[in-house]
Amino acid sequence: MILVRFVGWLLLLAALVVLGRDVLVWHDTHVFEPVSLEELWSNLDRSSFDRFETAVVRTVAPWLWSGFIHVMLRFWAALTFAVLAFFFIWAGHPRDDRRRRRR
Repeated sequence: MILVRFVGWLLLLAALVVLGRDVLVWHDTHVFEPVSLEELWSNLDRSSFDRFETAVVRTVAPWLWSGFIHVMLRFWAALTFAVLAFFFIWAGHPRDDRRRRRR
């Protein structure tokens, strides 16, 4: 459970970093254009993005890339990281079964 919460906190930190990047770009250009997961990934390591795309299209199914994965990668990175972070933090929260039995 601690590891799950730790991953959640790391994702929340990543969401804040990406949000900070988006705010700085907004401040400089006066246009709010949040970075997508696809753009973030390709800016960090374009070759791994291309290898992942090729692997999905060749080995799994081309429709999976164009119909689902590529659509999901167009989401706003900061919001996606934040939602995943809150899910991981919630899922890793210890449950107190004794309180439930008393009710």
